Amino acid sequence: MPSRKGDLRRTAIADTIIEILATHGSRGLTHRAVDAAAGLPDGSSSYYFRSRGALLIAAAERLAQLDMVGDGDPEPAVAAEPVTGVGDLCDRFAHLVHEQATTHRRRTVARYELSLEATRNPEVAAVITEIGSRFTEVAARTLGNLGTRDPLSDARALIAVCAGLVFESTLGAQQPYTEQEMRAVIFDLLTARTLAVVPEANQDALSSGA
Repeated sequence: MPSRKGDLRRTAIADTIIEILATHGSRGLTHRAVDAAAGLPDGSSSYYFRSRGALLIAAAERLAQLDMVGDGDPEPAVAAEPVTGVGDLCDRFAHLVHEQATTHRRRTVARYELSLEATRNPEVAAVITEIGSRFTEVAARTLGNLGTRDPLSDARALIAVCAGLVFESTLGAQQPYTEQEMRAVIFDLLTARTLAVVPEANQDALSSGA
């Protein structure tokens, strides 16, 4: 059974890997670079993560952990509490997307590096796909509770739009979106797919974020 000290060391190494990916790109990721950046003796990172692929997987799993809440069977932080309506969901996703493009920009850049690595490394691709599926399942369940007719399709569309907003606000050629602009785009998508099942009396409230 892993020791508490060992778990803390693994987490510290994973955080260092993320920082290296964000700062130097995947080409700068070596065990020696991780040891140096983490201030550890040579060979420390290879003791916990034997291969370069293991380093990448550790970073992917740590990035997912940072976005999750709960113990045992954690869920994305965006779904930490029950969603009260479309307006509430728009607020949550807009805030999440804005955080990824600003406060957590370095994490986002590291994710892009991992995505590129995944095109060449099936093991990394499998981890990223599994993590993405968890987010999609939560989004689909949430949208289903709101009454959308095709929760899975709508969840995929929502995640695709959010991913585009993050990219354009982080690395894209366009002017970064404000959180209010992000909310407006997400609102347009969600209401186009859910207003048909929302009573007319509640539609004005949704547009105001109530």
